[in-house]
Amino acid sequence: MSDKETNQEMPKMATEIKTPETATNPLQAYFRRPAIYIQLPSKGKFNKPGEIDIPENGEIPVYPMTAKDEILMRTPDALMNGATTVDVIQSCVPAIKNAWKLCALDIDMVLVSIRIATYGETTEIKGVCPKCNEESNYELDLRSITDKVTSGEYKPKIKVDDLTIHFQPLSYEAVTKEALRTFEQQRMIQGISNNAELEEADRISRFQDAFVRLTVHSIGILAEAVGKIEMPDGVVVTDRKQIQEFVANCDRTVFNTIKKHLDENKVKSQIDPIQFECNGSTDLEGTNTPCGEKWQQPFTIDNSTFFG
Repeated sequence: MSDKETNQEMPKMATEIKTPETATNPLQAYFRRPAIYIQLPSKGKFNKPGEIDIPENGEIPVYPMTAKDEILMRTPDALMNGATTVDVIQSCVPAIKNAWKLCALDIDMVLVSIRIATYGETTEIKGVCPKCNEESNYELDLRSITDKVTSGEYKPKIKVDDLTIHFQPLSYEAVTKEALRTFEQQRMIQGISNNAELEEADRISRFQDAFVRLTVHSIGILAEAVGKIEMPDGVVVTDRKQIQEFVANCDRTVFNTIKKHLDENKVKSQIDPIQFECNGSTDLEGTNTPCGEKWQQPFTIDNSTFFG
């Protein structure tokens, strides 16, 4: 063996150099951890692969909000277009990869669960007695809401004449767009009403234009809830534009049948109303006048106050 060969350096074993990007943060053990686990009411059956990672047991972890999440959820202007809500959901529920595509009932369930994971199982809400008009704060057990939430009796299809119409729940993206467009049109109508400089003919023309836009928008939302239409010859129509043209041009009986079915599905998939019982009123001297009136109030989530 030559000197050249014997003096040749042996190859060195590669050593992993941990960069700031790959190094494990020693504080990782102190990062937030899942506070609760939930099952989505829809079980993710209306979502495409990659939009939600649901484990075999169906239990999705929910983390408390970070300080950044909390600030965003308490800023009304940041909540207008829905993007902030999506960011916070994906921060607190990492299994949800695209919160825009969640159906509305899943969104409510997730938001209530984030509230529980961050602040606990109870919250205070205001209720106004319809009998004595007394406004009081009532403690609400949020677990009683999440435990009752199910996908309901959602009926995915109906027969109309010779057509089989298949439905899909509206996504959070569609619901948000609907709310924004409705808000813009209502603001436009309000602006027309308050503009004293408009001639009467111009005012009427602008009103008509605004109402036409609202009608077109309503048809678009209805079409958005139709996933596909199966024809008698076996042809299945899934093209969004073709479905929208059908909804806009079908006769009123077919249109009303579709709308009625969607309204029924919507009611079945909503969170149950909250039950109240009036505690009565108390005067300045501390004397309580009993009332005892019982009533129901819809459960709604205003993110800017629900997380405040």
